[in-house]
Amino acid sequence: MFNNKNKTSLNRISLIDEFHSAITNIATMNTAKAIAEYSEQDTLQVLQQMNTSNGVYLTPNDIPDEVKDQLTKTSLDAHLKRVQSEQITRTAIEQVINREEHVKKQYLGKRLTLHAVDTSFEPFESAWVNTTSGNLSISSIKNRIVKGTVEDISFEKNLIILKPSYFSNLLTPRRKYYLIHVINTKTLAPAVSATG
Repeated sequence: MFNNKNKTSLNRISLIDEFHSAITNIATMNTAKAIAEYSEQDTLQVLQQMNTSNGVYLTPNDIPDEVKDQLTKTSLDAHLKRVQSEQITRTAIEQVINREEHVKKQYLGKRLTLHAVDTSFEPFESAWVNTTSGNLSISSIKNRIVKGTVEDISFEKNLIILKPSYFSNLLTPRRKYYLIHVINTKTLAPAVSATG
């Protein structure tokens, strides 16, 4: 039987799984949109290349009979893909929003330790405060581990924002936040692991 500490650690690990699911949903949504647009453009391109009998605009009589059936099928396919894309987008956005709300309730204000597992992706950045202007600047950091309190979570931006620990603030007072890019968006694999 697990004690409470182990349960918390196991729950923290599922945070990465939640990000992975959300980013996969977003990638699926974007792929469906791209396929629908390509299918529409392909059909339009065929129509645009046809000669017009009136010299101004294309009419159904300008389309050769041997091409009409194929165009009817590709047009239906393009419209079907557009509808599917819209349905996938609605579902994906709803799922991502619901998951993010749930995850924020569970993790905001909690301490978290994140370990880089894909160092070629460089998942960690720091947001530094300019003491003169108060502006933030972002830079990559080579750390393999970052610790802090969860300040914000964004599935759409693939981002966890951590407020550094008190001890870390003593060592680097200009560091305002750690920015963690959770999923490598090129491979759709987790770039970090998490423990509580």
